[in-house]
Amino acid sequence: MDYYRYPVLCWRVADHRICARLVGPQHEVIASDIRKVKAMLSEQMSRILLKDAGGEPMMESSHLTVVEGSLTPSYSEEDGVYPLPYSLNLPMPAVWGPTQHGHSICFLPLLDRSFYFYNQDQLQTLAKHFTQDTLSRLTPEEVHRYLLPGEPWLEEVVVRISETMRQRSYRSNFERRNEALEGIAERFPSRRSRKRSSPIPEVAWERSELVQRVVEKLLEEEANLLVVGESGVGKSVILMEAAQKAHKLTRGEDRSTVYFWKTSPHRMMAGAKYLGDWQQNCEEMVEGLRNSNDYLWFVDFVELARAGGEGPEDSIAAFLTPFVRNGEIRIVGELSPHQLEAMRVLLPGFIEYFQILRVSEMERDEVQKVLTLFSAYTERNLQVSLEKEALELSYRLLARFVRREQFPGKAIKFLGQCLNRAFLDERKVVSERDVLEVFVDNTGMPELFLRDDMMLDEAELRSFFSGRILGQPQALETLYQIVKVFKAGLCDPGKPISTLLFVGPTGVGKTACVEALADYFFGKGQKSKPLIRLDMSEFQHPGQVERLIGSNQGEPGKLVQQVREKPFAVILLDEIEKAHHSIFDLLLTVLDEGILYDAYGRATDFRNTILVMTSNLGVGQSRSVGFSRAVETNFSSSVRAFFRPEFFNRIDAVVAFSALSAETIEKITRKELVDLLSREGLQKRNMKVSFSEPLITHLAEQGFHPDYGARPLQRAIERMVISTLARYLSQHPPIQNQTLRMDLKDGEIVVEGKE
Repeated sequence: MDYYRYPVLCWRVADHRICARLVGPQHEVIASDIRKVKAMLSEQMSRILLKDAGGEPMMESSHLTVVEGSLTPSYSEEDGVYPLPYSLNLPMPAVWGPTQHGHSICFLPLLDRSFYFYNQDQLQTLAKHFTQDTLSRLTPEEVHRYLLPGEPWLEEVVVRISETMRQRSYRSNFERRNEALEGIAERFPSRRSRKRSSPIPEVAWERSELVQRVVEKLLEEEANLLVVGESGVGKSVILMEAAQKAHKLTRGEDRSTVYFWKTSPHRMMAGAKYLGDWQQNCEEMVEGLRNSNDYLWFVDFVELARAGGEGPEDSIAAFLTPFVRNGEIRIVGELSPHQLEAMRVLLPGFIEYFQILRVSEMERDEVQKVLTLFSAYTERNLQVSLEKEALELSYRLLARFVRREQFPGKAIKFLGQCLNRAFLDERKVVSERDVLEVFVDNTGMPELFLRDDMMLDEAELRSFFSGRILGQPQALETLYQIVKVFKAGLCDPGKPISTLLFVGPTGVGKTACVEALADYFFGKGQKSKPLIRLDMSEFQHPGQVERLIGSNQGEPGKLVQQVREKPFAVILLDEIEKAHHSIFDLLLTVLDEGILYDAYGRATDFRNTILVMTSNLGVGQSRSVGFSRAVETNFSSSVRAFFRPEFFNRIDAVVAFSALSAETIEKITRKELVDLLSREGLQKRNMKVSFSEPLITHLAEQGFHPDYGARPLQRAIERMVISTLARYLSQHPPIQNQTLRMDLKDGEIVVEGKE
């Protein structure tokens, strides 16, 4: 019987639970009492020791020392270091003890750091040095995570391993190899026939040469292979068809039949509860693939560099690198060109063991052949025909408006949606009309922008916007121009549809303009409002940039996440001047290229969005009623003085909003009162309400403020009109088709009802 003794650092957390970290192997658990803690850690280390995966204790005995240190948290930027106005006293537990080699070792378990020393007098100095060195690289938010909620103490876990246990473990591990592999991966081709749930065939039409090249690299060169191309070029179906062909060619030969084990980094991490679990999954997977001709097929290949640890150096890809280098496993996967370059930067030692096969987008005549073959397939197998005009319209719409993906993939996927709708409606033909309806539902764009035969009705255009935006003639002319340019197809395809900066005092209609743009461009088919609104005053600190675009760990920020969910939308960045200057640098890429790539090469496409920024710059110099050229000049000069030239020059138009006149305020009041009539309480009673002229004038006066414009108007209507009307309805029984009149008498609002 062998005994292994491990020190365990413990501290109490919320709800009186104990958090414990095994010193050395660094396994961590949380339990309600110390007995459960020791049992869980003992079981974990037993599994590791029985697999001969290392993990033996490094200290003969252990001691706990708390290192006292003071640290001033700070943010580091290119232009300097920004310390916070306070210091932290951060006690850091250190566990140390003698080794078998005559020196001592010290672990800083919370920091995952360790060091050797020969003289105990050196312990405090070295521990403080390593603590300061590690924490100084962290942001203040990360530093605060190391503040323990309770006093730490040291426990010991004893693991007992007998020879019988070792023999039983060896037999069990051997029998479970394939079982473990099947638990985290799916064998392809499967032994069981799959029931198809999609009308889209998995066929690499017009790609037979590339399929053959993949098969040769897999069978003859036995290479690790990455198929690289933009989204939609057919990487997945090329790999799928090549895998099926390789399997058929090796079936029945003297060599073993080639299978492909399809999995993803997320699936490998799914069952990992404790430290070391995902590594164990990887080792079992390698053991199952070792000495076979099978391939490991990773879906979402770039996630290999993110999943597993805090960075690429601790990731699944880093863990698998030695196995790939030694030829113990062979891997295939697919990437976009930007993801490949990101992987080269993140883990060059991993990517260098792969051969690269690049796949480019098909030419138009090749795409037409693929669509013709797809149409023949649907008619033969699904008994649904795709009209030639529908195919041509699909190509034209996707080529112009859906640029984040490439042909033929985006066409096949879109036509699959059209087929699904035909199945639901029990129709046998997909026509141009069906294509238009599905595209409108996907994008929210009206048919006006999708049909070349439909002319722009300028009177209708002006009526739509002028009915919603009052007192801002310059803004209206800008909106008209944006619509006309987009309708004519003259927008730059490599940038957002338009980039605008709205400047002016608050409460004059900037947000109303943005909402009108969103409804006009993308409001026809989307279930949620096609408007992404972010208050940039929330991003004033350099540490908050990650919340906007995402972190280096690959988690998307608020802006990136919402644009991926709603690629056809208007983006409103409110009070842009309050954002940190580093955000302007990030937006330069969006304004210039229309695409934002994260550290892992994943793209977020802004080319189907309208980007609107609002600002109050120059308001202090423009306190006037009405609009004049001087007001516009004040705004323009303030904006130019604030933004760097390279940022300002990428803005398509700066729109100056003027203060509202008394006449405009009264028009807005009338509009708000008309909108009031559509509320549910009046609609279900079929009730009408009229308002007297004195009341309208009174509301306009009460709802206007020189500093806040018309913004207080809605509150005034709620306070003075809605509350009075609600009180009247609660005191009188509801009468269908009743007409009420609201008036101002002796300074009081009164309601008069008649049938």
